[in-house]
Amino acid sequence: MKKNICIIDDHEIVRKGICNILNSTDHFKVVYEFSSNSSLLNQPLNHNIDIIIQDLDLENGCDLSQLELLKHKFPETPVLVYTMHQESMYGLACLKYNISGYLTKDKPASELIKAIKLICTGKRYFTEELTTLLSQQYLNQEKAITSKLSQREYEVFQLIGEGNTLVEIAKKLFINTKTVSTYRRRILTKLDLTSTNQIIHYYLSQKIATA
Repeated sequence: MKKNICIIDDHEIVRKGICNILNSTDHFKVVYEFSSNSSLLNQPLNHNIDIIIQDLDLENGCDLSQLELLKHKFPETPVLVYTMHQESMYGLACLKYNISGYLTKDKPASELIKAIKLICTGKRYFTEELTTLLSQQYLNQEKAITSKLSQREYEVFQLIGEGNTLVEIAKKLFINTKTVSTYRRRILTKLDLTSTNQIIHYYLSQKIATA
């Protein structure tokens, strides 16, 4: 069964070009095309959408908050950002909106098809350029964390980030839960966090480069 695609781009010639490329394959069918996010958000939909292809420069210029609105309305629908802006400009910033991929328009059509196929399998698509940026960000953040935490605090940080309870951590590190709680409080203070959920979110944000 073909995957239903929605395209959001304010240039009609770009939308039509993407439509022709995707509709000519055996895998995809463009069911909607819009010139703005607001058009999609306010439009009654008769078809399910399997993936949204989203440009960044629309009616209000390059406004990343449009991604937040899109993901709020379609939280389970993957979004592929397809833009003229290089990864170094907006790639990392877009990731905080839980996008599924980032592709620049200077890439060949075959790369667009490859990206959509991968995303439709439930995975994420990142170009080599964005992966390099993610890796560098990860290394910088990892270095910053390890410089703030002791070795034992870092071990507890990792275990909390992986979803372990205080009791589970105590068993794995052969220490008591009171000591784990002490390490947890130190981690919160040193990383300027306020809750276990924030520790988990912080930890997962560091792992995105290897996702």
